[in-house]
Amino acid sequence: MMSAPTLFEEVLSLLNQDANKFLQTTLQHTLPPLIAAGNDKLLRAVAAGVNQQVQAMCFSHVPAILKRFLLLPKGEREASIDKLVHEFEVSDHAR
Repeated sequence: MMSAPTLFEEVLSLLNQDANKFLQTTLQHTLPPLIAAGNDKLLRAVAAGVNQQVQAMCFSHVPAILKRFLLLPKGEREASIDKLVHEFEVSDHAR
């Protein structure tokens, strides 16, 4: 069985893309579940992978994030939106 980084590298090789381009292309799909799960560590890693601060990265994808969140059941929707708002309230330097 392959480890996640090795599998990621294999996918990048198959797609003939570098990690930064792949992450940039898929942010609209990866950010909503990362934010909804409250996975700050991975969110920071993705932001570093695309050379952005978490807040700027999230802000540039707000329409895609909200689109996904608005389809969630009420409780999950509210919790996810609260987590998104939290990303804008917390400075990257305070993490």
